Amino acid sequence: MRMTRLVTALVAVFAATVLGLTATTDARAATPTTHAVAQKALPRHVVTNLRSVQVKGTRIVYIKGTLKSAPGIRVYLQAHKNGGRPGYQAVTSVRSSPSTGAFSIRFKGRCGTAYRIIIKPTVRYSLYKMYVGTFVCR
Repeated sequence: MRMTRLVTALVAVFAATVLGLTATTDARAATPTTHAVAQKALPRHVVTNLRSVQVKGTRIVYIKGTLKSAPGIRVYLQAHKNGGRPGYQAVTSVRSSPSTGAFSIRFKGRCGTAYRIIIKPTVRYSLYKMYVGTFVCR
C-alpha cells in the first residue's frame, strides 16, 4: 500500500513536470513576436488630395497627391490587367517632394487595367495601398 502511494505520487510529479514544460513551450509558440506586434501597431501613411486625371482624347493619365506622413520617399504605381497574370505588377515609381510631399505620376493607360499606388512601410508608418481607378477605353 505504501509502495502504491509512492509510485502514484512519483507519476503525478512526473506528469505535472512534463505538462508544465509543454504548456510553457506552447504558450511561447502561441504568442506573436514583438516585431509582428510592432508592425500592426503602426499608423498608415497619410496621403491627401489623391486624384487621377485623364487627358481628353489620349491614353495619358496623371495621378497626383500629397504624401504628408513622410515626404521624400518613393510612391509606386502598380497595374492589374483583367484576364492577364494574377496580382499587381509594377509600372513606375516617383519620389515625392522632400519639402511638400507632392507627387505626380504620368503614364499611358491600358484598356481594362486597374491601377493602385503603394507606399512602402517606414520605421514610423505601415504599408499604404490605395486603389486609384480602372482605365476604361471608349
